[in-house]
Amino acid sequence: MKVEQLHGPKVKSFQVLELEYLLQEDSPEIFSTFGLQKGGQVIVTHAPARLDIMGGVADYCGANVFEMTLDRTAIAACQARADRNLCAITLRAGSQFKPNFHLSLDNFYTDGTLKTYTQMRKHFNQEPSTAWASYILGAFYALLKEEKIDQLPHGATIIIKSDIPIGGGIASSAAVEVATLMALNQLYNLELGALEIAHLAQIVENRVAGAPCGIMDQVTAAVGTSTKILSILCQPDKILESVSCPSNVCFIGIYTRVRRSTSSTAYIDTRIGAFMGLTILKNAFESNTDGCNETHNISEALADNYLCNISVHEFR
Repeated sequence: MKVEQLHGPKVKSFQVLELEYLLQEDSPEIFSTFGLQKGGQVIVTHAPARLDIMGGVADYCGANVFEMTLDRTAIAACQARADRNLCAITLRAGSQFKPNFHLSLDNFYTDGTLKTYTQMRKHFNQEPSTAWASYILGAFYALLKEEKIDQLPHGATIIIKSDIPIGGGIASSAAVEVATLMALNQLYNLELGALEIAHLAQIVENRVAGAPCGIMDQVTAAVGTSTKILSILCQPDKILESVSCPSNVCFIGIYTRVRRSTSSTAYIDTRIGAFMGLTILKNAFESNTDGCNETHNISEALADNYLCNISVHEFR
């Protein structure tokens, strides 16, 4: 079994070493009819968890956010298949998830026409125990839908191993999406850039998995580091700078076990409220023709649909 790590730090983490051990030992967890095939090349990529230093609560409003990565990672091990099957295996299934999921590339089409995002979201969410696969196999569909590839020449098996707490608020899903797309980038020789991968990862989460997140998680997973603070202007993904932390300062993330999800009602309601406020303000200032400079400035600030472009003074 040839294992080729194509993305990640030069010093391999315990996660990667453990996965390589499972591959070398022909673990029954991952070698099966719909798993990896012995003797083939396996591409290994990984992406980190995200620590929000400041601003992340308003990324979808166009905020300037400050992010770092943690040493928790999601790893994708990907292998080409000779057939048209796409197979996903998670090594952290537990009692709430079915450990594997597979479908045919033909499931992406109806009478030769690529299905819509809504149709694919319904397909993946038929059973709660396998909905996790939408974050992984949805990436294959997004490549087709976003015209990054005309057709997928063959299927693939992809194994996900992650030590990022699910629902811990440190972007476990974004790490899985980015690691998956990095693997597919190599598997299909797509030559996608890091920000392209981040955009596709957000599309997978928004439109296939159905979680309405902003883009900071995916950008951080794709280009962030654990040694510098990444300053991102989320309009939509402008990287302003990377700032080194002072030698006497460190940031620590404490896992409280309080679950957070971008697909939760509380998050969705808050996001909807923000966009309702944006719409109300736009309508109010666009219809106001009193000739006031301040009114004109606010109207211009809202033209790009980012609530954060209104200054504190203007908001008051």
